[in-house]
Amino acid sequence: MTIQTDNSQPVRSIDVFYTHDGKANETASDHDDVINRFWRHSAPNRRGDVWKAKLPLRSVDKPLWVYANVRYELNEPVSGAGYYYRIYLASQFNVSSLLQKVTPEQLKSAGAKSSSDRLLMIEPFNQGWQKEWFSYTPDTWPRATHKVGDDQWRAPDQASLALQVRCSEPNQLVVMIDGFAAVVDLQQPGQWQDIVLNASDFRNLIDESIPGFDNIRELKLSDAERLNPARGDTTKSRMVGKAWRGSDPEFQNLRWVTTQ
Repeated sequence: MTIQTDNSQPVRSIDVFYTHDGKANETASDHDDVINRFWRHSAPNRRGDVWKAKLPLRSVDKPLWVYANVRYELNEPVSGAGYYYRIYLASQFNVSSLLQKVTPEQLKSAGAKSSSDRLLMIEPFNQGWQKEWFSYTPDTWPRATHKVGDDQWRAPDQASLALQVRCSEPNQLVVMIDGFAAVVDLQQPGQWQDIVLNASDFRNLIDESIPGFDNIRELKLSDAERLNPARGDTTKSRMVGKAWRGSDPEFQNLRWVTTQ
């Protein structure tokens, strides 16, 4: 992908996002697919007066949707209110490109190639990892991702979910998958703690375990979460986890592990 910026303003950053999960003529029945769509990230490099981004493709049999975000410096800070009336002070502004849609036929005619290797490593937490995670309260550390719903990171049969965590004080980590939560005690401050979770460790509001890791859509790492009832259920919601103490946690090697 090629990005042409407005060079009359200082460019702070450029991010490219793309997905194979788009669908032509989406309707209201596609709501769950839309809100759980996974957008891959690519960091472009400057080449002369333009920026170029590589887009490794998972498939040439699915459409490719892609857009760019370009952030420019503001002449002076601007305050406003964001999600949930959160007050913020902005020193930059974002310009998004129009969404470009490429059909499978166009990909194939252009000679595009795909790499469909399945990966056990979901997130190594390298620099820039948060670009493929999201939060509605970005000033806090909890983050969620839809990577686990992508075919490339889909759980193998009989897999467990593994993760390494380090924190400065004893805490509880909540790992949330599609409304099911696993609460992990972190009792080794300053040390990397290995966590391995089975599907049976993830419980919903009425203490049912998640049926399995097949077809999951969203994974979240958090300090506390509210478990809510299903629509029409009068069961009272409840909180799991507790307020985080100390500095933000560090993570390593979120991955699927198997015994096969």
